[in-house]
Amino acid sequence: MHFINYSIVKFSIFLTLGILFAHFLSDSSFFVFYIGLGSFGLLLISWYIAKRQLLPSVFYGICIFCVFFCIGYINHQIRLPNFQPNHFSKTVNTKVSQSLQLKIKEVLKPDSYYLKYIAEAEALNGQTVSGKVLLSIQNDSCASPSLIDDILLVHSNISKVPKSLNPYQFEYSNYLKTLGIHHQVKIKQHEILARSKGSWTFRGMSEKIRNHIIKKLKRSYLKSDERSIVQALVLGQRNDISKEVYEAYAAAGAIHILAVSGLHVGILYLLLSGLLGPFKRRRNGNQIIGLIILCFLWGFALIAGLSPSVVRAVTMFSFFTLAQLSRRPTNSINTLFLSYFTLLLINPNWLFHVGFQLSYLAVFFILWIQPKLYQLYFPKNYLLKKIWSIFTVTVAAQLGIVPLTLYYFHQFPGLFLMTNLVVLPFLGVLLFGGIIVVILATINALPNSISSSYNWL
Repeated sequence: MHFINYSIVKFSIFLTLGILFAHFLSDSSFFVFYIGLGSFGLLLISWYIAKRQLLPSVFYGICIFCVFFCIGYINHQIRLPNFQPNHFSKTVNTKVSQSLQLKIKEVLKPDSYYLKYIAEAEALNGQTVSGKVLLSIQNDSCASPSLIDDILLVHSNISKVPKSLNPYQFEYSNYLKTLGIHHQVKIKQHEILARSKGSWTFRGMSEKIRNHIIKKLKRSYLKSDERSIVQALVLGQRNDISKEVYEAYAAAGAIHILAVSGLHVGILYLLLSGLLGPFKRRRNGNQIIGLIILCFLWGFALIAGLSPSVVRAVTMFSFFTLAQLSRRPTNSINTLFLSYFTLLLINPNWLFHVGFQLSYLAVFFILWIQPKLYQLYFPKNYLLKKIWSIFTVTVAAQLGIVPLTLYYFHQFPGLFLMTNLVVLPFLGVLLFGGIIVVILATINALPNSISSSYNWL
């Protein structure tokens, strides 16, 4: 653990405490805002005193920690509807139907009755507004589904997202609040007054690319279950996975394989680093490798739909890549906490996403515990070394995420060791092979032999 910068770790901890304080005690916003101003004033005073001293005082450190605590608190609070001057909730009348212009931001998995979307409110009764809503449109086989960046003019009631009725049930309304969604709109197809294309966004462009690739894959010789696995592994689209396949993965403790996350991005990162190894012999080889990895990872994020989980994972490993490009002595713990700190500054609500918590805990325990576990045994056989390495990585990751797994899902996957020992070595082959299949299918050059081989894998 050489070169650990404990400052970024401490800043991250106090930033996290500020976000947690704001989330659970949101009524004292002005009180903490004034504390933030006072801490900033104290910081200036202590800095003026500290610059005359060789070592900073304890008072100076306390002021800095207070400032980062307040940054976390205020950064969380300003995203609430009460702190957004144009949020539609300040003028909406939930008792009557109103005209609302919405722009589709994300397509959610539909259920038997509704097509579901996350939409941004742009106008309410002709007045410019802001704010997100959960949009549910009654499923109609005759109507075409909306896409990201579509603009809909609807006439309907706007209501708050209700709490779950059953005790101990997953509280979907609380999850939506972490996405900035506090209201919902439920409509039928005939309540859509107008539909048009809005200005393009990277997310919308990414969705179009992904839909185009999926259409190409459906024309290939891949079987339906295998195609759904490719779509999940490479494109981050799990809507076509059958219930039987999903339950089989869950029973085997391998459900994390079907959700594009830090695991997939980390495997790609390691594969690319290994394949590009010969470039290290060339002049500026590390810079070339780093740039290629960055382009490839963000290209993967683009075809995977630029979902928050993918963007977070790619951002994390982009920090690892940039740390190597810097040519300065560093530590993976520093890089991990720097990416953690940056992502929470961008969106403090990500702290409450289960995927975010699992990813960072797993990576932290791998960086911290795995080297110690690996030193307990020194196999001489090459194959045993690889098996022991995978075993220690799996155990370290599980030690980190078991408390969260038990808390959120109330279960412990007993087969995780066996599953990961078997699956992880081949997941890289499946993932890289899936990318090749996607590329070949997109350019209409996917041979039947490759489709059949991938079906077998």
